[in-house]
Amino acid sequence: MGKQRVRIGLVFDYNENWIGGTYYILNMIHAMNKLDDSKKPTLVIFSNKKAYYEKAKQTNYPYLEFQIIPENSKLTNRINMVSQFTLGRNLLGNKIENANVDVIFPYDSTMRFINDDVKKIYWIPDFQELHLPELFLKRHLLLRKWTCKRIMGNKNHNLVLSSESAFNDVKQFFPDYKTAVYVLPFAVTHPDYQTLEIDGLRKQYELPEKYFFSPNQFWVHKNQIVILKAIAKLKDKYPEIVVAFTGKEYDNRNPGYFDGLKDFISKAGIEKNVKFLGFIDRKDQLKLMSAAEAVIQPSLFEGWSTVVEDAKAMNQNMIASNLDVHNEQLLDTASFFDPKNENELEEKMIYHWEKNLAKPDYKYSDRVKEFGENFVKIVQKVI
Repeated sequence: MGKQRVRIGLVFDYNENWIGGTYYILNMIHAMNKLDDSKKPTLVIFSNKKAYYEKAKQTNYPYLEFQIIPENSKLTNRINMVSQFTLGRNLLGNKIENANVDVIFPYDSTMRFINDDVKKIYWIPDFQELHLPELFLKRHLLLRKWTCKRIMGNKNHNLVLSSESAFNDVKQFFPDYKTAVYVLPFAVTHPDYQTLEIDGLRKQYELPEKYFFSPNQFWVHKNQIVILKAIAKLKDKYPEIVVAFTGKEYDNRNPGYFDGLKDFISKAGIEKNVKFLGFIDRKDQLKLMSAAEAVIQPSLFEGWSTVVEDAKAMNQNMIASNLDVHNEQLLDTASFFDPKNENELEEKMIYHWEKNLAKPDYKYSDRVKEFGENFVKIVQKVI
């Protein structure tokens, strides 16, 4: 009888309002599928909907199982919100029975297990609230701060971060942290978009042959406004410039954000230079992204940018805000600009528009396998 496979529970939720979190787990499954068969763990998808498991099955991972997470009532969730602050755990709610896994990831204390000996690994994507607190409601700031302190203060906890930049935040804001911290940059795996026909897609989405592309949810920290300001400065000399945006056009923290962007476009007279495509099919998005002059990533803050990884995976040119994490991801392969300076962005856009730049070569397939290998190494250390 062969060696029993490590059993990893993956908490998975298909959420278009935070599609980055959804892609993160799917990318992790794809990465582990790159491992030699003998090293592939059994992955148990923990979710409150069987349909989400069906999404995970589309990865064609050979050792996939499903376990339901019982849903709680709204009243139970409200009571648990209070108990999270006071007791550090959920007071009420259904427990997950017979969780036959060695470790669960990403864990949070809203989950309740019958067999509490299951090893747990937390994941904090970023510490945006520490850098841009003005974008959060006070109660959300308090909950995030309390949650981070509770995770950091326990030597028996395990925490995965996606970047050295995030680890620097831990050392700065939580200098007495006791948890075991693992830095795990993720890599992406794309569906087969290359076979799509670009001329038909451009016609479908009413795009010219030449355009820039910026795929992000419309949240304030994604900073689409700086692109619009740059376009407003460019429009007279370069009236043909077009930037295509994709993503959900709603920010639940700042509901007026998208309408504010549309108001700016109208006042600046740049309607012909901006295309809002909405939340489109993933393959369509990637094909349009790969055919652009460059991808613009203007964020004020990121944890480890999926947009950047998407561009790297397709060897696409990037114009990116000069965040520490973007520099960590891209090194010297991108054009960087101050995200609060539309003049700098304007210069970068002109350069990419006028020059027929060669594409970078990231040799990305190695990164995908490395992501899977490194995650499994973390799991083995924890268990």
